[in-house]
Amino acid sequence: MFCRAWVARSYRGKGLQRRMIKARIRAAKEVSKVAITYTTHDNYLSANNLIKEKFLLYIPHNSYAGTDKLYFKKLLK
Repeated sequence: MFCRAWVARSYRGKGLQRRMIKARIRAAKEVSKVAITYTTHDNYLSANNLIKEKFLLYIPHNSYAGTDKLYFKKLLK
């Protein structure tokens, strides 16, 4: 599961979050067939970056991070 990453305000807008997402995907492919993460409902920038990296919204059976989150999943090839 991807969890708890952020970019300091002074470095935002430079594509760093997407680079971190891509690095995590590469690492996850070595040990898993799926990547799962979440954002808060109001974190549109993170949600959009996940969508740009082909993550899809989904509803987990158990809301492990709480019911106030948007959950994303990506199948790894």
